[in-house]
Amino acid sequence: MNGAMNQIALTLSKGVLRESWLEIIFSLFVCALLTSRTGMDVLLIVLGIFLALWLIVEKRKVPALPLQFVILALAAVWFVSIFWAGWMGYGDLSRLGLLTKQMRSLLVLGAAYCALVHFSSWEKLWRPALWVIGGISLFALYQHFTGIDLLRAPERDFIRAFEAGRYSAIGTFSHYITFAYVQSVAALFLWGGLLFSHLSLPKRLGLFSLFLIASFGVLFSYCRGAWIAFAAATFFLAFLRSRKIFAATLLVALLGVGIGLTLSPSLRSRAFQWTEVFDQNREERGDESVNHRLLVWKASIELFRQHPVLGIGYANYGARREHLRSHYPEHNLPDHPHNTYLQMLSDCGIIGFFVFVLFVSAPLILGVSHLRRNKEQVLERTLLAGALGGWLFFAIHSFVDEPLASSIKAKVTWFCLAVILAAIVRLSRQTGSNLASLPKKQSLF
Repeated sequence: MNGAMNQIALTLSKGVLRESWLEIIFSLFVCALLTSRTGMDVLLIVLGIFLALWLIVEKRKVPALPLQFVILALAAVWFVSIFWAGWMGYGDLSRLGLLTKQMRSLLVLGAAYCALVHFSSWEKLWRPALWVIGGISLFALYQHFTGIDLLRAPERDFIRAFEAGRYSAIGTFSHYITFAYVQSVAALFLWGGLLFSHLSLPKRLGLFSLFLIASFGVLFSYCRGAWIAFAAATFFLAFLRSRKIFAATLLVALLGVGIGLTLSPSLRSRAFQWTEVFDQNREERGDESVNHRLLVWKASIELFRQHPVLGIGYANYGARREHLRSHYPEHNLPDHPHNTYLQMLSDCGIIGFFVFVLFVSAPLILGVSHLRRNKEQVLERTLLAGALGGWLFFAIHSFVDEPLASSIKAKVTWFCLAVILAAIVRLSRQTGSNLASLPKKQSLF
């Protein structure tokens, strides 16, 4: 009797905990990730619980996480630097609470990796993401040309507020840099689809249209750091595909940039405003954003020189603002130096800096190696290419911003890493050995 009841319970569990439901929850989480933080953490918790139950019921084993040593080393450096600085008396142990943001972001890596490794097909996950990317891109462009924010208070109009000297909400995001970051990563996944998938001409034109819309969203975010990182990642993926496509992409991009700067005075002004830092009257006429970054970068190097081995403790940059203000009284220094590499150098010392450089470079090297070596599993290669573009965007944008210090940008970054690592595992499996092996030709639609 007990055996029959257990069998019934197991059958019901498998019926409820089907992979299709897991795909739905995962798709909703990806949609929330690409639009705003609203409901994102709740969906992440639901996904984690559902995934854990599904793995238990299906008796699935999670493959070892590639590069897990590097990821654990980075987390260890964060913790050790805080405790060391607090024990030595020049750090604030209360900053340990800021690591909870990173731990929540690490949950994205774990949940997404486990789900992506075991899904029998990635195609169902790709389709809703396309609609979300196109939707938020169209909405953002609409707001750019109307100055109306439909989801927030009317006085918080769109990017036109930038010309009035203040930043404002964009689409469903609360800051223009956050929008530019997420929009760039989304567009790079589309670009990877264009370069590495097998699509008919109508579908390829549709995907290219979505890519153009997303790219215009990045352009009209007025985020110069995103412009540079997005262009570099776009050219990088084109070069991985072929040199001819790289040359054609470069030519079209230069032509498009030239037309855009010629037709839009505001874009032209924003693009070349940074050159004012070389003006003799820099304090009066210089680019405030660039001047401010140069200032906090100097402060980061100064802090590194004081504590070169393990730094002042992760996230302690903000706790040292009073000390820094005595050197730079004319500025109100932020909680972070707008440069992830310099933050790791000042907060975690030379040890943390080298661990972070390894953390950034290892996924790129390993991912590119698998992308070039495996030519059969099209969808895995396509999404791996998009994730590599997003990861390179993170690596470059980290020179002028700190994506890991922002909740939304950090989660998007860790999600890109999850896609890279999951794709590496799936591409490493032998064709036909399990559910992760897919047909050679697959449709993204």
